[in-house]
Amino acid sequence: MTIKQKQQQKRVQESAAKKRRRERPLPTANAFAYTLEDAQAMGLPGRTTIWKMRKAGVLEEIVAGGRILLTGESVRRVLGVKEEAAA
Repeated sequence: MTIKQKQQQKRVQESAAKKRRRERPLPTANAFAYTLEDAQAMGLPGRTTIWKMRKAGVLEEIVAGGRILLTGESVRRVLGVKEEAAA
């Protein structure tokens, strides 16, 4: 394989990877529930810490269709956001 072919193959792979990534809007502050990714975007720590907080009962969860969602109330409580400010 020539250098030019390798470069073209790399561009095709990068383009495919970019298509697979999904651009997500920022979550709203008054949502009923958040995915783990949304909770991280709001300011919660990393996934491991979130899992530890779930296990300790600090964060409440909802299982919907096989997906784990964190309740909006528990996320806002951990972040220290008042319910009136979120509405």
